[in-house]
Amino acid sequence: MDNKYTVRSVDGSIDIEASVAAFRVDLEVFLYDRDEKQARIESAVEAVFVKNNQVRLPKSMLIDGVCAELGVSSESHTSTAKLVEVYLRENASTDGTRRFLSVKGQKGGFEKTQK
Repeated sequence: MDNKYTVRSVDGSIDIEASVAAFRVDLEVFLYDRDEKQARIESAVEAVFVKNNQVRLPKSMLIDGVCAELGVSSESHTSTAKLVEVYLRENASTDGTRRFLSVKGQKGGFEKTQK
């Protein structure tokens, strides 16, 4: 079964090196896009904390603030919010050892640490 990455030689066999090269191009584009989005989200999170005097923010307020900072449309709000949530999850801890402190409960939310 061929896909868009399968490159065949003149004799019909799969050219592994050419197929890998075809995949590599799309992978590099994907990684660049992901890193670019991550950097934009990181900057937007920082901006939201600055605008709110670095205080602890409820998750929903932080995510909505980041989406607003990024200027996302209502159509892409849900998908962007998921990316922001992943970013926060990957960069937060409950013991302050990561970039953000995650606090559970009624007065919970996220706050910046010194990391």
